Amino acid sequence: IGLVILFIALLVSLRIIGGSLRFGKGAWRKIAFAGRRRAQRDFNKGVAAYVLSDYQQAEHLLVKSAGHQDLSQASYLLAASASNQLNLKENIRYYLDALASETANPKEVSIDTVVVTITLHFQQEDYSAARKLLDDYHKHIGHDARLLSLEISTSIVEKRFVHAVEMLMQARKNKDITESQITQWEQVAFYGAYSQQLTKHDSNQLHQYWNNLARKIKQRDEVSYAYLLVLAENNLSTELEDLIAPMLKKDTEATLLKRLQQLPIKRTDKILPLVQKHLHKQGDSAKWLSFLAHVASKSQQWDMAEKAFNSLFKLPENAYDDVDLCEFAQVLMHLNKPELANQVWLKHYREQHTTVA
Repeated sequence: IGLVILFIALLVSLRIIGGSLRFGKGAWRKIAFAGRRRAQRDFNKGVAAYVLSDYQQAEHLLVKSAGHQDLSQASYLLAASASNQLNLKENIRYYLDALASETANPKEVSIDTVVVTITLHFQQEDYSAARKLLDDYHKHIGHDARLLSLEISTSIVEKRFVHAVEMLMQARKNKDITESQITQWEQVAFYGAYSQQLTKHDSNQLHQYWNNLARKIKQRDEVSYAYLLVLAENNLSTELEDLIAPMLKKDTEATLLKRLQQLPIKRTDKILPLVQKHLHKQGDSAKWLSFLAHVASKSQQWDMAEKAFNSLFKLPENAYDDVDLCEFAQVLMHLNKPELANQVWLKHYREQHTTVA
């Protein structure tokens, strides 16, 4: 009888325990789904707050939603972006570190996530972290304009100018990258590449680097101007004049002359005769008078510069600009004519004031 009672008690106990177990699984399932719904609700509210520029609330809600595995990557990424808008650098680093731990396997990360992450590192000037990700996903650079853009920008910051120049070859073929962006990169990348040929090697290496560029590339304005600027800044006058002189033999466009006259040209043996030849035919040409005045000023031929500026300022007012006025005032100061220089500065001030008004 005792054994029968014990057996019955055991059956009752198992039934109770089984029911409890079934109840426990159902309860945990409800809790899990409730947590997911709550996380999704916080995420949606966080996105809405972000769109409405309420970045503080967005960060708070997105961090709460990051606790759910399915939302963690997007949540941390948007939270970091919200913190970036608030300039909370420590928070950004924390979220990006959390994101990195969540996405240890590169195959599980979308390229969009990688692009945003690198962009945030770049904006925070954490270039080493940006470089690491770019190297991890280097196979995608040639297929994604955003990664290619970040590769070029990061290379320029790292002063890897020659590499940036090489990557620009791909950028020019990419329809998703604008011409204006390429122009901005070319200004910095080619100037840096030319300068490094001089600092790391010598002028012969600089000339060789220039000569090895394709003709199409040399014909691009920023590429050629950067080379002229490096030559001028480093007093490589012979090479500089040899390149500028052919440009002046024909009726050069005013926009090109305006850029050339900004160069710190020290020697003008080949340049001035060509300019004077144009002025002999067109004595009232504003573009050639302005060019002559600036080149004479840069090469410290003050009397010639003053004479050219005086001729320029006898023309209608729209024949000269603010740059001409400022340069003329400096020429007069070098000639020890401060009163006349002050008059020019006053004219410059009045014209600027009139333009603003």
